[in-house]
Amino acid sequence: MDKLKLLSDIADQFNKENITWNLGASCMLYLRGIVESFDDIDFMVKISDIEKVKEIMSEYAIPDIRIPTSKYKTKYFLEYNIEGVDVDIMADFIIVKDNIDYFFPLTSVL
Repeated sequence: MDKLKLLSDIADQFNKENITWNLGASCMLYLRGIVESFDDIDFMVKISDIEKVKEIMSEYAIPDIRIPTSKYKTKYFLEYNIEGVDVDIMADFIIVKDNIDYFFPLTSVL
């Protein structure tokens, strides 16, 4: 499956459901012209939208759920493989550096 087409399809679904989302990692850098390619699609979503997101994504695939680790304590981390394209969904992103939790919640639309 074409990664940009899949990105567009999922983004359209999220927008129709008024889900607050943000694109991250290499896909976002690719769309900004900073890198020449990307491997997967990483979405950050507002925690209050996670159930709607799971419902939408269930139309595409069944997720693998990543268990929090000592380095990443993200509350929801869902991994999907959709026709060979990896799509990650994160809500309430937390990364740990030097034993300090850095919390990056997606809270509003700019």
